[in-house]
Amino acid sequence: MALINCEECGKEVSNKANTCPHCGLPLKFEVGCGTYLLFFLFGIIFLYSSCKEMITSQYNIFWEERFIK
Repeated sequence: MALINCEECGKEVSNKANTCPHCGLPLKFEVGCGTYLLFFLFGIIFLYSSCKEMITSQYNIFWEERFIK
């Protein structure tokens, strides 16, 4: 177990601590299920918004070629 200096208060803190016991500054960023879920949802929204125009235009071309001539 090594000691590191806190960036906020400058006091020595264990490198295994999640927060500084003196000032409460978070020392580690933990990625949990919620973070992955947010990235997944933003990805789905981005893909939908990117592909929506392409799908709509292909659908319109399909109907124009067959019925509007």
